Amino acid sequence: MRAKNKMRTNDNLFFILVSEIEQELNENKIKNDIIEKLKVAMRLTKNHWLVTDPDVQFRGAIGGVMMHYGKESEEFKRLEWELQQLRRLEITINAAKEGLSTSFNIADDNQFSPIGLLKLWREIK
Repeated sequence: MRAKNKMRTNDNLFFILVSEIEQELNENKIKNDIIEKLKVAMRLTKNHWLVTDPDVQFRGAIGGVMMHYGKESEEFKRLEWELQQLRRLEITINAAKEGLSTSFNIADDNQFSPIGLLKLWREIK
């Protein structure tokens, strides 16, 4: 029961964070550059007073930027693509740890150029 409540709490905190970031990006005039918007979002979430889990902070920053741009935008699709690449990497690493191999259809792998989300996250102080 406790694990289920913790997941629900993390989900709620995530949605609060995404909403805060989206609102901040919508209300403030930030150069219309995805990298700048990501940096602003990451700075706001990096040491958030309510959300202390770095993974939730990272995902909240990206989620807020995605919601700011909207699902039909190229920026949203580009972020979604990069997150998919990160998930593939995570799956490959976890599979390798278990001695398993993975195979992905890489036909769409060059659809966008990577932003470098993890690099940006590490650079934000």
